[in-house]
Amino acid sequence: MSTSTKANHNESPRWYLLASKPKDEERARLNLEQQGYTIYLPMVKRERRCRGKTTVNTEPLFPRYLFIKLDRENDNWAPIRSTYGVSGLVGFGSTRTNYIPIPRQVVDSLKSHEDEFGIHQLERAEWFCEGNCVRITSGPFAEIEGVFMMDDGLHRSMVLIEMLGKQQHIAVENSQLAPCCH
Repeated sequence: MSTSTKANHNESPRWYLLASKPKDEERARLNLEQQGYTIYLPMVKRERRCRGKTTVNTEPLFPRYLFIKLDRENDNWAPIRSTYGVSGLVGFGSTRTNYIPIPRQVVDSLKSHEDEFGIHQLERAEWFCEGNCVRITSGPFAEIEGVFMMDDGLHRSMVLIEMLGKQQHIAVENSQLAPCCH
């Protein structure tokens, strides 16, 4: 065993990436926590449109993925794979059993972007100020440039565009906005 491998084994618990079964992140989290594991499941509020209704749902920031804190020497990794909701640890190599620890700074950075309820607020248009030139990147108004007017709720913004010789205010998903390139 090399010196660097020994050093990794003697370190305190590290974060690893865990895959859940589809739409079973919360079930996996609960079952693993009941077994005494430390789990981190970053969540985000997303606006969804279904049958003309807009709803705001809290859902995983990374669908199907959770972080689990494990100690290579002292934790029993065997029960993880058979836990309800878990697909398995994310590994690399031909047998996918080479589990690479996630740097602690990655998890710390994710946690630092949460609000007081543990929810990420990543999709707000805080990087645009009133009057900024923006480009709509997708949807029916794709490639149209406009003027950012204001943030309109959790995931939408008001943009002033010119259409048919008139100025129009439209609501656009924040994920559809990009700064103008000129």
